[in-house]
Amino acid sequence: MHSQYLGLEQRQKLVLSPQLRQALTVLQLPLAGLAQLVQQELCENPLLEVREEVDWRSEDVPSEEPDWLDLFGDCSDVGLVPGEPSRNEPRGLDHLGSPTGGLTEYLLFQLHVSGAPPHLQVVGEYLVGCLDTRGYLAFSSEEVAGALGCDAAVVEEALALVQSLDPPGVGARSLQECLVLQLRRLKGVSGDDEIVALAELVVCEHLEDLAEGRWDRLAGRLGVEVEKVHLAAQVVRGLDPKPGLAFGGQQDVRYVQPDVVVERVGSDYVVLVNDWGVPRLGLSRYYRRLLEEGLADEPTRQFLQDRMRRAVWFLRSIEQRRYTLHRVAEAVFRFQRDFLERGWPGLRPLTLRQVAEAASCHESTVSRAVAGKYAQTPRGMFPLRFFFPSALVGRAGEVVAAAAVKRLLQEMVAGEDPAAPLSDEALALRLRDRGVDISRRTVAKYRAELGIAPSARRRRCPR
Repeated sequence: MHSQYLGLEQRQKLVLSPQLRQALTVLQLPLAGLAQLVQQELCENPLLEVREEVDWRSEDVPSEEPDWLDLFGDCSDVGLVPGEPSRNEPRGLDHLGSPTGGLTEYLLFQLHVSGAPPHLQVVGEYLVGCLDTRGYLAFSSEEVAGALGCDAAVVEEALALVQSLDPPGVGARSLQECLVLQLRRLKGVSGDDEIVALAELVVCEHLEDLAEGRWDRLAGRLGVEVEKVHLAAQVVRGLDPKPGLAFGGQQDVRYVQPDVVVERVGSDYVVLVNDWGVPRLGLSRYYRRLLEEGLADEPTRQFLQDRMRRAVWFLRSIEQRRYTLHRVAEAVFRFQRDFLERGWPGLRPLTLRQVAEAASCHESTVSRAVAGKYAQTPRGMFPLRFFFPSALVGRAGEVVAAAAVKRLLQEMVAGEDPAAPLSDEALALRLRDRGVDISRRTVAKYRAELGIAPSARRRRCPR
């Protein structure tokens, strides 16, 4: 039998108020997300309206909310650039690109003008709809035939029709088939059918040896000279392994808007918070007058008071985001000033704790402030997370940024001789000559993280 008792218990737990939760959400938003949230709040809250300029020292701040006067009283706006055009000023149409069709529309157009029988066009349309972004077909002929209720031979005939369309290689079911389809298009137009036929044989039977750069083994297995293997490899290397990627439509384009802009002014750097495109908000004078003069009935008054509190909290969250982002970005670029001056060699290791201490805030606040945001600098546009590279301690005890070392690796590999690529040991020796004393194993680790193949696979035939 269970007993019942009544007692007191004391415990501690962290509870996020709705206002604090909203402030954290606004802080994490990038510029595009903030603009979208502002538009949504404008539609839902009648107490908010768009203002050309908002003076927080005016009567727009309601007298029943005196605790907000200190927050908006200084009229500070670290995101407003002097001489900046009005946010309501109409923009031109130069930033709009012309609409372009994707791979599906391009293939369907060719299919409809091909003159193929109607039943093949129907199956071909289905096959085109099954292609992925690379232009590959991920289903077998039997699967397509089962879905359409037709014979597999008809599907194969329609697939051959699709594979005859432009771009070459589209409709393939594997990398080998994609390359072979392109090589067959080159016969009779390349000027050297013998080398093209050799390249097709290499792709069909010795693709792994080709990828590993085993020229002597390929020459021995095929019974040809090494020079011909080199020429065949050059032909294969000129093909497109993913022909569909070149047809990404306008809907696939992503534009990045910087949340922070760093500009050089004289010998110093100025950090500005970019909120261009985000409407300036203020409190509605009409609804405030209804509240102040008592012109609304009780239900309406309660509704307006609730929306007033919500509007003020939202305005405070936006202002707090601007202030926090500016403070954090200033701290980041104080640490990374050498990068602004010298580029990649000046990038230094940086942690969230260092920035949090410099900006007088918590590490979690710094993490939210830089999440998903970009900075436009004199050196280019970078994610704010880019300026927090991990530290690499060399053999001599020196501390350098791992991202800077990876950049050096990329430059060295890009400038190497394709016929004699640098090994990991050779890359480590060159890095030591540049003042970065790291081991061969660390070089191999960074090379793998950058997606750079080993030296044997990077070897190319001599020109």
